[in-house]
Amino acid sequence: MIGLTLSAIGASGKTHNTPALLIAGLIATGGPIIALVLGVHRRLGIGALSARQATLAGIGSGVVAMGVAYGLEHVLTPVLGGETGKPSEGLYLLAGPIEEGAKLLVPIILLAAGAAFIRTPRLGVWAVLLSSGLFGAFEGALYGANLGGARTSDTGEKLAEALKLSETAGNVSAEVFSLLSRTYVELGHPIWTTGAAVLIWLAVHNGRKALSLVTLGAYLAAAALHSFNDGVLTQLPGTLPILGSIVWLTLSYVLWFRPLVRRLVPPTTLDQVPARWVPALPKK
Repeated sequence: MIGLTLSAIGASGKTHNTPALLIAGLIATGGPIIALVLGVHRRLGIGALSARQATLAGIGSGVVAMGVAYGLEHVLTPVLGGETGKPSEGLYLLAGPIEEGAKLLVPIILLAAGAAFIRTPRLGVWAVLLSSGLFGAFEGALYGANLGGARTSDTGEKLAEALKLSETAGNVSAEVFSLLSRTYVELGHPIWTTGAAVLIWLAVHNGRKALSLVTLGAYLAAAALHSFNDGVLTQLPGTLPILGSIVWLTLSYVLWFRPLVRRLVPPTTLDQVPARWVPALPKK
């Protein structure tokens, strides 16, 4: 609510108040992501581990991921027929492979290099969660301020037009509606990437190499989930992209994120987590 209020204030003036909109985007999208991160921190008992190095690695990874992903997307935009600052449909489809790879890049390099502080599954997944969460919050800030190739969503403009608002009120509503959609869309970053991280780190824990078919498969699965949201659902007419993304992210959380991440819940916290977070016991 704070972020959306700042967005309305920043868009109500005669000029585009970029600093206010940037802060609005960071707060509005960062809030839900922080809630998700804190929930996982508690349920996986991260506080009982020596997680300082993994935390720093995750934060650094998120910064690197933003640079890598946006650098590649900036280079590919004209190649795929998009105008400067306006992603093409092809780039939306490639967002999954590019951004999922960028978020996993540093943690997997550290894992492959044998870094002890990130080898434990809970610590490795924690680092990836921070990396992807930071990426989502940064991207939300850029969308809030329409920077770095991000822009006010067509959906926000259509909703404002449908309400037959005045030009000033319409501009404000377009910004607010657009940012409102980012408050849940950006949750996809930690949801998709962290699920893949669980598969990768558990495979390594069970004797697989960091660079294996399991790692490739987990990465491709996260990329597919991501690209379906960005490259397919966003092309639906009218307000269907908003409804489609809500359903897709809910399914991603219920069927991908939670079943995978709960496999790492330690025995010491089983009596503290909700019933749906208790790991499923093997049949044998």
